[in-house]
Amino acid sequence: MNFFKSYLAITIFLINCYQSYISAQSPPGIPYQAEVRNESGEVLANANVNIRFTLHELAANGSVSFQETHALTTNELGLFAATIGAGSATQGTFAGINWAQTTKFLQVEVDTGNGWITMGNQQLMSVPYALYAANSQPGPQGPVGQTGPQGEPGTYIAGYGIRITNDTISIQNQASSDPTANSNRIGFANSTFWTCPDGISTITIELWGAGGTSGSGSSLCDPYLGFTCYGASGGKGGYNKQSISVTPGFTYTIEVGQINGGVQETPCRMRNGGTSSFNNEIFAPGGQGGKIGAGCCGCGGYGAGANGSVTNYFHPSTQLSVPTTYVPQTYVTNTYPACCAPSDTRGFVVISY
Repeated sequence: MNFFKSYLAITIFLINCYQSYISAQSPPGIPYQAEVRNESGEVLANANVNIRFTLHELAANGSVSFQETHALTTNELGLFAATIGAGSATQGTFAGINWAQTTKFLQVEVDTGNGWITMGNQQLMSVPYALYAANSQPGPQGPVGQTGPQGEPGTYIAGYGIRITNDTISIQNQASSDPTANSNRIGFANSTFWTCPDGISTITIELWGAGGTSGSGSSLCDPYLGFTCYGASGGKGGYNKQSISVTPGFTYTIEVGQINGGVQETPCRMRNGGTSSFNNEIFAPGGQGGKIGAGCCGCGGYGAGANGSVTNYFHPSTQLSVPTTYVPQTYVTNTYPACCAPSDTRGFVVISY
């Protein structure tokens, strides 16, 4: 039986442009060639192998934006050749990869019938096509095309602070001390990417970190005394509000803290709430996990998790003219939004401009 070790010799070759891409476009794929050896260092000649390429975002263990497999046969020298982007896609599409957005890491796996073995995971650096595109001069402007047909009339929907009368759009005056009262607000309950619209150079970021996980309890904490030990609640997530400069057209990373998204500081505490962040520059930490009320941890009811830090908090609903629909309902107590996410509640992110 053959097993793989780190004998994978990786060589990436540049090839000529496909005929359909002669007009200064790069081929829709990445040529890849490698040699496969067994644990004794002997090449696996004329062997059937499965190859899996996985593209990760930001880090080697980051989210997967593209994955595909290839069923190949090595030659008499143990070599195989493949084009990344021409295999059987299992997640995403090669054409849908945004190469200008974040760093990319390529993971290579091999399977000869005994399961997938990771052979490497490296960051993709600049290639000649990209270097040429970054330094080449633009070509001459082409002729003006024919005028297209008249499009259908657009539909206008008035947002908060906007009035539409026939074809006229105007701003309504609103008395409020909230500097973002008349602005656009976008809420995010899950991690994603956000591209800054044209004409926007400053935004306000509001981050809610996730609440810490509540500790579990047990009725068997002390079988002789016969009482139940209860776990302690997790700490509230943190909050951060900042106004920052942004670049129109640039894509930013939004991370929303999730329940159980943080670290477990000790075996007797549950996991902290996940940290919410904007472009890995502004952060709202999650709350600390609650203490577990069972076994050697003792009774955890007195071990509530610590709350996350709070920066620049503002009560938007104290201004009656300001809508509060962008504040998650789980954070609302009566008519006032609670500062922070309680235990077992995920975070939230709001962008205002």
